[in-house]
Formats: sequence, structure tokens, C-alpha cells
Amino acid sequence: MSISIHVRFIHLGVLLALLLLVACSKDKPHPSKIEEFLGTWSLERIGGGISGLGYDANFDHMQIQSDFAYELRQGTHRINGGLLQFSTTSMQEIVIEIMPDTLTNQQVLIFEETDKLVSFEENQRVLILSDICCDLFSYHFRKEN
Repeated sequence: MSISIHVRFIHLGVLLALLLLVACSKDKPHPSKIEEFLGTWSLERIGGGISGLGYDANFDHMQIQSDFAYELRQGTHRINGGLLQFSTTSMQEIVIEIMPDTLTNQQVLIFEETDKLVSFEENQRVLILSDICCDLFSYHFRKEN
């Protein structure tokens, strides 16, 4: 009788481990989805945060290149840059990890939380990067022509 209970606990443990493994997968999204990110995006607004009002950004554009390097710009002045790494959740939602270059005295870390959940609106013309966790800001960008 006690062996049967131990076997059930082992089976339950294996099942839970498999569920966690699947739920936390870091699969890469389909390449055609990633290509939708390339180009120049104008910052429309930052919403959310604890107050729900967002904050005033010190950048107005984000440019994403084919090697997934990004630059944040205020006009023609580069504010920050680095690389983007893409993954998907178990629900097939796209997540971007923002990896800034080594910071210099002139640069500031723009994004407090570096993992952003991605959503698109208006036929892929509006990109929304939402914080998954803590500061709850959402960054709304519109694709430039």
C-alpha cells in the first residue's frame, strides 16, 4: 500500500516538472513575426506605472535593425542602444528581452524592466511593449513609413 502512494507521488512530481518545463519554454517566435519589428517606430506614449499616468520619456523614436540591434533616439541624438532577444511564452506570446549596451556617463537605462510582452494593434502598425512584472509601464509605438 505505501509503495503505491510513493509511486503516485513520483508520477505527480514528474507531471508537475513536465508542466513547468513546458510553461517556461524559451522557444523562438517564427521568423516572419520577428521581421514585423524591423524599422523605425515613433513613441506615441508611455502609460501605466503605479499612478497609471506613465512618464515623460527622454526619447521619441526606436529603430530596430535586421541584426536586432536597437537604438533609442531623441530626434537625431542617440540616447541608448543594444540588442533585442526574442522568445515566446507557453501561450505563444512574444517576449522581447532588451539588452542595453554598456552604459556610459551620457547614457541612461531607459527600461527599468528589460523583459517586455509584445502586442500589435492596427494591422501591425502599432507596437505595444508591456512590462511583464514590476513597474507595469506600457510603451506605445507607431511604425513610420
